[in-house]
This record gives sequence, C-alpha cells and structure tokens, in this order.
Amino acid sequence: MKADATTEDAVKAVLDKLSQSYATRDLETVLASFAPDPDTVI
Repeated sequence: MKADATTEDAVKAVLDKLSQSYATRDLETVLASFAPDPDTVI
C-alpha cells in the first residue's frame, strides 16, 4: 500500500525536521517530535 502524495510529503517533512534537529543537537525539537506515550519504543 502506498501513501498518497500529501501524506508522503507530511512524513518527509517531519523526518527532515527530526534529522535537522538531531544534526544541530536541538534536543527540545528532537524530543517534541515523539509522542508522549509510555508504550512507544524507538
């Protein structure tokens, strides 16, 4: 199953933001990228 273009663009934007935040060591933005759910494991 392939996502539509809008969903694909949204996912890419989030991953780009996460990547840039990680590269610049912006911990606040990196942590804000994840849901505050105790069941989420990365």
